[in-house]
Amino acid sequence: AVREARSATALDPTDAQNWAVLSQIYQNMIGVADQAQEFTVQSYVTTIENDPTNPALRISLGGIFLNQEQFAQAATLFQQAAEIKPDYANAHYNLAVALMKLNQFAQARASYQQVLALVDPASEDFTLITKELESVEKIIAEQTAAASASASQAKTPSITDQTVSRAGQDPLQPTENDVQFSPEANLESSAAPAL
Repeated sequence: AVREARSATALDPTDAQNWAVLSQIYQNMIGVADQAQEFTVQSYVTTIENDPTNPALRISLGGIFLNQEQFAQAATLFQQAAEIKPDYANAHYNLAVALMKLNQFAQARASYQQVLALVDPASEDFTLITKELESVEKIIAEQTAAASASASQAKTPSITDQTVSRAGQDPLQPTENDVQFSPEANLESSAAPAL
């Protein structure tokens, strides 16, 4: 199959369909044959070069990168697919998954919301995406709460922190924040009034 697909691409190197077939054959060999993964990626790149407006090709190549845990490359390809065809729910969904793997939760939420806008509300997909979106919302809420808590703790140091921060200093020596009194002023003010 590989030999025939290669022959087809050699006969017409600009035919994206021939390259797509070769890409799929290589993809089916991943995990079985040496270098199948590299050949798959290269074949998909050539396919995309010959058919640059086909978002499904970018989804397929992005899926390979996603399986390889190369999440940034996958996200880039899914983003490109969504830009080529903005109403392609699969592109937005895969982008959301890749963004979740990259811990970019706010962007993932936006992608999930886009999917919900494109999917039939009566479908199982809509229910599944809604649950995934709720999980993202929960993560974002937890991160926001944690950030607020750490910000408020950073603003006011505790008594212990203040004491520790003066460690190593002579406690009898005044610091720049201490109020200075002159001994003469204290004596004059505490003297008994003259009769």
